[in-house]
Amino acid sequence: MVSAWRKVTLTFDDYLYIENLARELGVHFQAFDKTHLYTPNKDISEYTIHEASLTGIPVRYRAVEEMDRAMRFPKLMMIDRPALLDAAIARLPGHAQQTLHHPEERALLPRNPRSSGE
Repeated sequence: MVSAWRKVTLTFDDYLYIENLARELGVHFQAFDKTHLYTPNKDISEYTIHEASLTGIPVRYRAVEEMDRAMRFPKLMMIDRPALLDAAIARLPGHAQQTLHHPEERALLPRNPRSSGE
């Protein structure tokens, strides 16, 4: 059996949707491009700092208005203390529940709508 990875990049519209949702739910948000970890949160999450230190990816604070709309992202995620993130997940609107994937580590990642689930 041959396994292949699907390469999907998320658009700036995806960024805006999840960033706005994170703000409404009161949790931190971060986005990866190929070289940096971006956060629009002036109060940068300890989890963002920890992830950056583990991966060696530099953190960049950028207000939404300062982001380049042409950017593409392999990963967008909500990140926060487990209790806050669990509460946010419980309050996700119906559409978000169908379009976001939340693995065991409680990070919210966009589902690949083109994925067959394999």
